[in-house]
Amino acid sequence: MKRRLLIGLLILSLFLVGCATAKVKFQRLDRAYRDIRGVKRVAVLDFQSYGGRLESGRAASDLLISGLLEPGFYEIVERSRIDEVVQEHRFNLSGMVSDSTIRKMGEILGVDAVIFGTVSGYDVETSRGQTLATPGYFDKERGIYVPPTYRNYTIKSGNVAVNYRMIDIETGRVIAAKSISRDFSKKRYDNAFFRLPSDDSILNDLLKKVTSQFVAEISPHYTLQSRKLEKGKRNEGIKKGVKLAKKGLWDEAIEEWRYVAEKEPQNAWVHNNLGIAYEKKGDFAQARKEYKKAIELNPEELRYKRNLENLKTAYDKYRAEYVQMGSLNIVIQRKNNTVYIDLGKEHGVDVGEVFIVYREVAVKHPVMDEVIGTEEEEIGKIKVNKVSEKMSIAEVIKEEPENKIKVKDKVRKRGD
Repeated sequence: MKRRLLIGLLILSLFLVGCATAKVKFQRLDRAYRDIRGVKRVAVLDFQSYGGRLESGRAASDLLISGLLEPGFYEIVERSRIDEVVQEHRFNLSGMVSDSTIRKMGEILGVDAVIFGTVSGYDVETSRGQTLATPGYFDKERGIYVPPTYRNYTIKSGNVAVNYRMIDIETGRVIAAKSISRDFSKKRYDNAFFRLPSDDSILNDLLKKVTSQFVAEISPHYTLQSRKLEKGKRNEGIKKGVKLAKKGLWDEAIEEWRYVAEKEPQNAWVHNNLGIAYEKKGDFAQARKEYKKAIELNPEELRYKRNLENLKTAYDKYRAEYVQMGSLNIVIQRKNNTVYIDLGKEHGVDVGEVFIVYREVAVKHPVMDEVIGTEEEEIGKIKVNKVSEKMSIAEVIKEEPENKIKVKDKVRKRGD
């Protein structure tokens, strides 16, 4: 009996050694959630301030610039250059600013897009009160009434709300029009050991959260990821790769694991590790292949499935509309009178069909100075003459000479 128990414990220990993992953390560069193709050089205008607090507008634009510069994807025009253009051409940026004014300024600045907006909330309120600690009661032994006791407290509540707009200068398309807000609320009793943060600290923290959310919409951005590398079962190559990865030497780790994968193609552990390495390096397509291979070899391991699912979410989130519909329904290329669209046989397109080409134009409230919707501006018509699985080629049959069909213009079937 003891011998069987000993053998069982030995097998279990070997299994645990084989399944040992090492946690690693890394910053992954995720793609923007919006379609930003063709946009590289950007101007960020000072945001309109909230409630007379001039610092709110400047703080919103400053944090946005910092957030966009961090990944290094955009080239941001210096504020001094924007001020020069505003003064030289006498642009009025106070109150409601028209899209035509923004486009004209963007053309002078030589940018692909302009970002501007308003701070619609930027407040911290402090309130004080009491709450019952112990109820009053009559003490029979002493023959007296013991009054109730109360605890004093302070509550701080904060709110920051920003309305963002990003305009494509070439097409006039609204790349992003989004309102984002964040709230803060915390209570402190007078005898508590912690202190409530200052008003400035609350506002700064909320504005950072709002800004980071918008940055993720329009720019590649870093997200902190945590993964578990397989140490391998008595496999020196896998173990060596893990040690290299933990030191940040991911290229060298990949070399080790690739060598192991060639010698042991059925080793699920090494393919999972390779998936993590390629994900860290931003090669999402290769990471997917490795994760899928690990799952194929060991379909019972939930960790591999979670890794793949997490990667899919990050990789496809910026294409939520594309993933759902299989297309962005846009013009993807133009050569002379020939237009290419990202719709094909799998979307039900046939030769001879006519598509309307249009742009979405923002509609602003004349008093509230905020975007309340969009309307379609028809640009022209195209007729399909060739269809492949995911793409169609069409000829332009109608367009205005001064407003030609361009890449990123949207399309829909005539009659839809």
